[in-house]
Amino acid sequence: MPSMHYIERVYDPVTLKIMATAFDNAINCLPKKFRESERARHKLALIVMRHIGRGERDPIRLADMAVLDFLR
Repeated sequence: MPSMHYIERVYDPVTLKIMATAFDNAINCLPKKFRESERARHKLALIVMRHIGRGERDPIRLADMAVLDFLR
């Protein structure tokens, strides 16, 4: 049985573009030490994916929510 941390999802091209735009906007709002940290980038990407999974599709709101969650 696969681990709960290994859940595979497939995203359509439009959703991938929204996610990439939101991630790029969010990472640019963070201090340099986070932008250069692989661990921080991974955490931010997971946060973006969580909000996409909850139905958010606006890249600006998605980026804002991701930054706020990241900084908590």
